[in-house]
Amino acid sequence: YRYPDYDNTVSVIDIATFKEIKKIDVADNLNRIIADEYGCLWVSSWGDYYSVPSATYVIDSEKDALVSSLMDLPNGNMTFCGDSLYVYSSVWNYETQTSDTEYYLVDVKSRKVVSTGFIDKTVAAGIAAPYLIAVNPVTGEIFIGDAADYVTPGILHCFAADGRQKWSVITGDVPAALV
Repeated sequence: YRYPDYDNTVSVIDIATFKEIKKIDVADNLNRIIADEYGCLWVSSWGDYYSVPSATYVIDSEKDALVSSLMDLPNGNMTFCGDSLYVYSSVWNYETQTSDTEYYLVDVKSRKVVSTGFIDKTVAAGIAAPYLIAVNPVTGEIFIGDAADYVTPGILHCFAADGRQKWSVITGDVPAALV
């Protein structure tokens, strides 16, 4: 968030001393980082909103090294469920003054997109500002939080594992977390 000089590194911290021991160069404007069950860290970059696109990166936490750059996977937020990575992309573009939203399902082992639009397309088209994504590991239900205009109550949508909408409920402003 240091426009126009976005940071582009992930720091490795020695837990015993809380000292930075290494920086891993990744990409501009990093946003989220989550760990899979295979020792990899998945990192989202929002790019610079102009010429550097949003993308997803994978770091091997044993080697402390970047091992994959998924340039075809723009990433606004993400979550795991088993060997699947659920991603939505809704990153602002200043040149077009738009934010196109897409939903991706990624196979964690192959690091390949296996599906797009994993939720009901009619409902997805009505989501103004996705801000939360979560998956119930037991039922496979998918939850998308819509921040709407960021100043009025949002909406939490629940989808069955096959992407059918089950229900929606009005939330407080900017639904950002689900526990």
